[in-house]
Formats: sequence, structure tokens, C-alpha cells
Amino acid sequence: VCEHFELLIERQTAALARVTGADIQDVEEACEQIRALNPKPGRAFAGEPSPTLVPDLVMVWREGHWDVDLNDQALPRLAINRTYHRMLSNPETPSEAREFLQRKFRHAGWVIRAIDERNTTLLAVGRCLISLQREFIEQGRAGMRPLTQLEVAQLVGRHPSTVSRAIAGKTIDTPHGILRLEQLFASRIPQAEPDAQISDARIKSEITQLIAEEDAARPLSDEVLVRRLAERHITVARRTIAKYRSSLKILPAHLRRRRR
Repeated sequence: VCEHFELLIERQTAALARVTGADIQDVEEACEQIRALNPKPGRAFAGEPSPTLVPDLVMVWREGHWDVDLNDQALPRLAINRTYHRMLSNPETPSEAREFLQRKFRHAGWVIRAIDERNTTLLAVGRCLISLQREFIEQGRAGMRPLTQLEVAQLVGRHPSTVSRAIAGKTIDTPHGILRLEQLFASRIPQAEPDAQISDARIKSEITQLIAEEDAARPLSDEVLVRRLAERHITVARRTIAKYRSSLKILPAHLRRRRR
């Protein structure tokens, strides 16, 4: 096999020399240089691959409604080694070692209880959010209702700071993809009618929809967007439109205009 392979290389080298008009030795040196090259040079500048995002909570369809479960893959598994249990209960274990084990057992028990409490709080907050944001799950951002951490804290019986710590950096797997729990909260925007409830997320959704449907040759200005939203019974100031449009990375009307 090796002899056959070497013979094939010699024939290819001779063929390249004939085609290029180069000396066989020059062709062999060029082939050696080509073999030393990296076929994927961009990989050196790519850095480390992005880590896989594992959600802390997972939405599940259960008995005709959405529920929330803890994601076991994201949870640490803590337990105390049974060997230390046996050492602690063994009368032959020296008293100093027993006192040391007792201190460590108390500390380990505190850590395990703290994690259990954290998981209980996280699950309670997740279920509360999904229950209150059912329209968001069904409709997307247009269905997002105003909701604050204080309101959720009162409903789950926790201090607002506890809720804030519990959701920090936590994610949930939803029909709309993996979201940060902070994304399920929305600010309340005052409306003309006292009992009207509208969130900033819904206003952003309406702005995105209006601009997506506009005539590219005559894009909607912020002032026109104010009037169009008013037609949908949404009261919002022009400066607020500009702020939301900027946060959505949408250019002003004069920069969106396209000639036909």
C-alpha cells in the first residue's frame, strides 16, 4: 500500500511539473509548504467556543396548562459522604475528630438548606411569573403585562431583595426561547384612563410592528408614531417613542427612507 501511495505521489508531482513547467524538485518543495499550512486559519482568531446555555427553569405543558420545573441539569447535587457519618457514630473515633466532624456537618447542613431554600424561591418566582404573564407566553411581547419585582415578592411571600437575588442571572426555557427571568418583568406606562394597564414591552412591540409595516419611501416619524399608537388607544410621549426606538436599534425616519 505504501509503495502504491508513493508511486501515486510521484505521478502527481510529475504531472504538476509538466502542467506548470516547473522543476520536479520545486514542485515537491511547494507541496511540502502547502502541507504545512493551516486549512482553517480563522480558527486562531475565533477564541473559545461559546458555552452552552443551560436554563435554570423549564416550562412544561402539564394537564392543560403551563407549569414550571427546576432544571436538574443546572442544579448542584450535594450530599455528605456516608464514611463521615460512620466515623461520627463510631465510639472509637477520637473526640477531637468527632468535634471537627460535627462542625463540618453543621456547616454542610446549612449549605444544603440554603440551596434548597434558593431553589424553592426560584421555583415559586418562576411559577408566579408564568402565571401572571400567560398572555406573553401566548402572544409574545405584545401580551406582556406591567409587572414589578415588588408585586411578585408580595405574591410569593418573599422580601423584594430576596426575589432580586433569586432571579439574578437566572434563565427559563419558554416557547419563545431561553429568556432571562428579568425579561418577564415590565415597567408600567401611565395612560389617559386611570385603570388602563400597559407595559413598556407592549409599546415596543407596537412600535416594531408599525415600522415593519411602513412605506419605505415614506417612513413614519416619531410624531406620526405617537398618533398611530393613539389610534390603538395607547398614550405615549414623542420623547418616549424616540427612547424606545433607540433601544430597539431602529434608525430615525430620515435615515430609514429608501428611494423607489
